[in-house]
Amino acid sequence: MLLELVRGAAEHARHVKTARCAEEGRVDILPMVEILRGGKPVSLSFLMPSLDTMYRDIALLIEGFDADAVIFTVESYRRLTKADKNPATGEDWGPGAYQDLAENHDGLAKGWVEESLMTFGANRAGDVVAAEFPYHFEGDEPTFGAMIEMGAEPDHGLSGRVPEMLVEVMNRSGVSAAFLREAGVAGLPDRDERDIVVARILAGQINGQVGLLAFSDDEGRESALKTAVEAHPAFFRTYGTA
Repeated sequence: MLLELVRGAAEHARHVKTARCAEEGRVDILPMVEILRGGKPVSLSFLMPSLDTMYRDIALLIEGFDADAVIFTVESYRRLTKADKNPATGEDWGPGAYQDLAENHDGLAKGWVEESLMTFGANRAGDVVAAEFPYHFEGDEPTFGAMIEMGAEPDHGLSGRVPEMLVEVMNRSGVSAAFLREAGVAGLPDRDERDIVVARILAGQINGQVGLLAFSDDEGRESALKTAVEAHPAFFRTYGTA
């Protein structure tokens, strides 16, 4: 179930990337966080790509909406070189090395790394899976390779700061009483009403924009996601070209 959701989210991110580049040229899409509860999408939020706030904001969204599962899509880089050491520094591979190669050492042109859309999924059972769409540009149009799936095979779990962060947050006990009191929704028995208030509170706390999906029509998750993205074109455009 989780892998199917991640596949769908990865395909959706590919569609968003293609559409944005068709409109604006070479642009990165904003990190997207989809919250699910009871197998249904609750919210789709767009975050600014700042490591100083992004992980905190994901934790707030998971806690605030009492998520059963979270799906997180972000622009990334994928290593192509088979070298045991970083070819630019001669050092061991470390966090941020692929991005550094791409942005500071002409790593894309040298074939050391390639750009990709990375989609992670995690649930409260401790499962973490991912799907990646590598791509390159031909002019201003992204050309995507085949989807690469990770983490679904037994004994081949995902590691790294994003999977570890998602597992750590999802292992918490759920929405806290302190959060509900702060949001002023502790006494609201109706979950839809609570979600509306929580969305308003989170909109003032996260470095991004919160969108609710719970009140979409019955055409399904894909339609709900498409509607949410189309409702926020101006927010996408606040993030400049790559």
